[in-house]
Amino acid sequence: TNSGIMSPATGSGNMTAVVEDVYRYIQSQISANPQSAEWRESEEKLYEWSSRASPGFISSLLRIVSEAGAPLPSRLLASVLLKNTATTQTWDTKNEVIPPEERDLARQLSVE
Repeated sequence: TNSGIMSPATGSGNMTAVVEDVYRYIQSQISANPQSAEWRESEEKLYEWSSRASPGFISSLLRIVSEAGAPLPSRLLASVLLKNTATTQTWDTKNEVIPPEERDLARQLSVE
């Protein structure tokens, strides 16, 4: 189950990271056999979303990290993915690699 984690309605198409999908792929990374197709698929999808700072990915990670009901391993992996995404993407407003609404939500949630 997804521990009550809700889906943001962000973006469109398969490049959009929806929190339930992000959570499911994180769960696969934790519980699936690293030799399985399920694990490889989850690794590829999380990398794709992270490397492109896909719409909804950062906010999905923030929601998972802040969800007290989510298992600790899921929250920890989400926090590592968040850190890696934030450090590999620019937060420069001129380039807007990370959408403004994602930056604003990150700032808001990090203050809470």
